Formats: sequence, C-alpha cells, structure tokens
Amino acid sequence: MTALLAGTRATGPERVMQLAHERAPEGFGDIDEVIPLAERRRIATDYKVAAGFLPELLNERPSLTPARDDAAAPETGVRA
Repeated sequence: MTALLAGTRATGPERVMQLAHERAPEGFGDIDEVIPLAERRRIATDYKVAAGFLPELLNERPSLTPARDDAAAPETGVRA
C-alpha cells in the first residue's frame, strides 16, 4: 500500500502541483507556460495506469460487477 501511495503521488495530480511549485515558486498566470499540456496529459495517463483507471485497460479485463438476474430482481418500476 505504501508503494502504491508513493507511486500515485509521483504520477498524479500531486505531481502537477509539485512541478508548478518547483518551476514557478512565485506563482504564474498561465499553467501552459509552466507545464505544457502534453506533459500534463502524460502525467495524467501515468497516474491512470498506476491507479488502474486507464479506460483501455479497464475495458480489456472482465467486469467486476456480478451478473444480474432481472427475473429474480424485485420490480420497482425503475430500470438500471
């Protein structure tokens, strides 16, 4: 768990905030001048991979949601 936490801190939103602080300690007017969009996108993708949220990877694995038997479900008048 400690390794996961450290990994997500190194790649996620905290990484963007850390870079902004390091590169512009006095503040900035435009984030693109401090951290270009391509770099922010790479950081976001790295975070999604580390955290297991990358859509492409999620779509490749089997669902974690158990199959639902609609015949056994109580009728509420609302469909999911």
